[in-house]
Amino acid sequence: MLNQKFQIQSSKFQSGLLVALGVWFFELGVWNFKIKAEIYSFFSIIRMFFLLMARSSRG
Repeated sequence: MLNQKFQIQSSKFQSGLLVALGVWFFELGVWNFKIKAEIYSFFSIIRMFFLLMARSSRG
């Protein structure tokens, strides 16, 4: 009886752990995407700035 109870608890724990890992990986992916998007937009802004500077200095 005690062993069965323990097995049920451990399976609940395992499924909870899997859910937590899934959520963690999902959030990690979302953060990775956000950071990449921010870095990309940051570099595109810098590139635009340099293009404008070059254009104004040339003109």
